Amino acid sequence: KEAIALDDAAFGASIDSLLLLLISHPMHADAALTLLLDRYVRCEPADINPELRDFSVRLWGNPWLAANAHQWQCSREAREMVGHWLKRHLLQGYFSIFSDEAENSRRLNFWELYCGDLQGMYFALGKCAFTYDNLDIYKFRQDARDLVVRLTEEENGDIHAFIMQFSRQHVVEFNHHTDWAYFYDTRDGIPPFYLSKGWVDAGALSASRMTQGAHTAPLSTSLRHRDTSQLAWEGKFARLMGSSENSIREFCRKYHCRHEDLRAQGGREWIRLTDLTQCGVEGWSVLRGWGFNPSPDKRGYYRG
Repeated sequence: KEAIALDDAAFGASIDSLLLLLISHPMHADAALTLLLDRYVRCEPADINPELRDFSVRLWGNPWLAANAHQWQCSREAREMVGHWLKRHLLQGYFSIFSDEAENSRRLNFWELYCGDLQGMYFALGKCAFTYDNLDIYKFRQDARDLVVRLTEEENGDIHAFIMQFSRQHVVEFNHHTDWAYFYDTRDGIPPFYLSKGWVDAGALSASRMTQGAHTAPLSTSLRHRDTSQLAWEGKFARLMGSSENSIREFCRKYHCRHEDLRAQGGREWIRLTDLTQCGVEGWSVLRGWGFNPSPDKRGYYRG
């Protein structure tokens, strides 16, 4: 209680020692963690705190799964904060550990734009994720517990799939960037790889060939991570996914731009460049996919 009465800076600096205190006094962990999370969500800014994230998830489980709802005794805002931290952590972990793009972070950069819109995620992992003596993979499976199932094909043990759940699209990305990405429009029905309780049907999520059009299952839209002379692949993906407040905010944070929406005053919506803006062709392609056009003075992109 003394700690949560401190100012933001002093409180943030005390988090590590407070968590060590709770590890030594587990009987008080539930009540104390509620105080810590409800105080932290009010910090300006409430930056990602990996230690607080990991402690919370170990104690109360995955924050967005309904089965754990009774464990999360903090406010809804604090629970959503930890949920966002965990989604970003798992997204980064998947592409850094399993992806074949060791020197290419393009897929991670793209999907980070949509991390704030993720409603859930699952991982269908091949055999090697359960047999290799790899500490990073073991830690990832622990962090993603309750979200991991096995792919069934023994001959393709090094193939893994990441299923991202958005309100309008469910997206499947395999670990090899040469594989297609599959987009399932939720307006067409439930994707074929989900059971009634939300788990992944790994038998339908084939590592060698995606199941499509099975009886009442909706067809997917498939896109490749391949650039064209007109547009990088990020632009094609962005055109299909669309933009949101979260994705635009993350774009501006990542590339140091400024969002300005003047449509209510009869103007246009802008992504303004700043002196700190650093963005390659891939980033500009995202804006083109969202319907923004470069301004004649080259100081921004606009739409509307």
